[in-house]
Amino acid sequence: MDTLRYSKESNVREGGHLLQFLEWTFRSLALLCLLYSVYLIAIKEELWVTLFGNVSSVTVGCVSAIILFSEYCFSYHQKMGVINSMVFSVLLAAAFVWSYELIYYLSFPGSWNFASITIISQLGSTLRTIATFGIYLLPMVPLRNKLTLRRTSVVLGAIFCGMWILWILYGFPQYYLANYLTSSIYPKTIVSSDPYRTSLVFNFGSKAVLGVFFISMLKFPFRDEIRAFAHRVALIRRRF
Repeated sequence: MDTLRYSKESNVREGGHLLQFLEWTFRSLALLCLLYSVYLIAIKEELWVTLFGNVSSVTVGCVSAIILFSEYCFSYHQKMGVINSMVFSVLLAAAFVWSYELIYYLSFPGSWNFASITIISQLGSTLRTIATFGIYLLPMVPLRNKLTLRRTSVVLGAIFCGMWILWILYGFPQYYLANYLTSSIYPKTIVSSDPYRTSLVFNFGSKAVLGVFFISMLKFPFRDEIRAFAHRVALIRRRF
């Protein structure tokens, strides 16, 4: 019996060490990707990560930051468990990516399927695309109790909406098109002397704000801990 009990305890310890190693490896990779994206944007001034197949540096940075912060929050503060915290952090980052893509798709008619023969097929294609994007947002349902809308989140959401509205008032030009100077699909209410750079800022800037918005919804108890600490300090002062 003692031998069997010792064997079980040893397996539990080995499993715990393996999960801990896996968690720290996961966090290290996310941190390296975040630092690499910051290096590309701030030092190299490159907006594309060729290492990942020309993915946006802003996207890589936001995804890495969301994974890093959410995994730590889910594991340390929410006590979700190592595997679950890693999986849900990746799903939350995917929800960020596809929420941006969904907003972009709805805002840019150029990405719709106008090659369909009938209006019904056009509508069906659009609804299918929206439903596909929406599937990636489903992790927000089981995570609804793990996230919260703070005042900071509301402010960031308002900034994102404001940038998006300005982009549309600017004509919603697409910097990647050869005719970006005349590629505006909405009436130009706002005019800029540098359409390429302006559309670039709206595109990547709004994505960065949306990424920070997702991070701001994480339930970090730092505010509660600070209030508790301040309350203890006030009690000590009253005693003396």
